[in-house]
Amino acid sequence: MSSFEVSTFQAFERAGWQAKATAYHAFYEPLTTPLIADLLDAAGVDATSRVLDVGSGPGYVLAAARRRRARAVGIDQAAAMAGLARRLSPDAEYLIGDAQRIPLANGAMSAVVGNLALHHLPEPDRALREYTRVLGPSGRLALTVWDAPSRAGRVQRQRGDGRRGDPIDRPGRAADGR
Repeated sequence: MSSFEVSTFQAFERAGWQAKATAYHAFYEPLTTPLIADLLDAAGVDATSRVLDVGSGPGYVLAAARRRRARAVGIDQAAAMAGLARRLSPDAEYLIGDAQRIPLANGAMSAVVGNLALHHLPEPDRALREYTRVLGPSGRLALTVWDAPSRAGRVQRQRGDGRRGDPIDRPGRAADGR
């Protein structure tokens, strides 16, 4: 993508989420929250974790990470989404900004998670490089993405050094009931 296309795509996404934050919360919460426990499990999130939630939206993942007593930071480009997230998890930290240019130090996080966010970014490869940059040496990356129902039960492990680990099959988790 050219820099013009990237900035146009980002402006479109930011404006859309800014305008639709409340509607998103009302409609998508029941569709997105069932994925969170497996997402946090895949990232190994527990009370010792410092977790970054990229594309945190209304903060569902942040709230779940805080229930596990993890130190949680969210980043989202829409201030309206961050406002919703602050209500759901007032003790988490929020950054309003670009998940492709994360304002955190190298190795600052023990886990990076993103629930159905990667496809909203114009440069997913850049985003993935950023996610691994902010992970510590033994950090874990876990992402969910929309996929065909036949593959929706598969979780792919990602090592903190950027190499892929073994896939985890989650039988019975596919959207079509298989």
